[in-house]
Amino acid sequence: FIHKMNEEGVDASHFIMNLPASAPEFLDAFKGWNFESTSSKKIPTIHVHCFGEKARGPEEKSRIHTQVLQRCERALGCPGSLSEPEGRQKNKAQVRIVRDVGPRKNMFCVSF
Repeated sequence: FIHKMNEEGVDASHFIMNLPASAPEFLDAFKGWNFESTSSKKIPTIHVHCFGEKARGPEEKSRIHTQVLQRCERALGCPGSLSEPEGRQKNKAQVRIVRDVGPRKNMFCVSF
């Protein structure tokens, strides 16, 4: 579906992947996306919902956000492109908590 949209030059400003248990693993569908084929040549923002562990304290927040970003990087095949400070800034990567889903688990949204 994603490759067909790209082949047809469909302009999309956002992609929302709302399968928190497995959405990051589907990010590989964006490998090879040709941004030159769209009329606006604008890179769409991708929002990936996923589960991650709940921080027990403020000091764990950064570690957990890094783990969530690295899960997305592995699927994209681009280590450091979201979790490292330079890559995070360049790709405008953000992590936010969507909701509390259990005693030790949160749902996150990674946007880049």
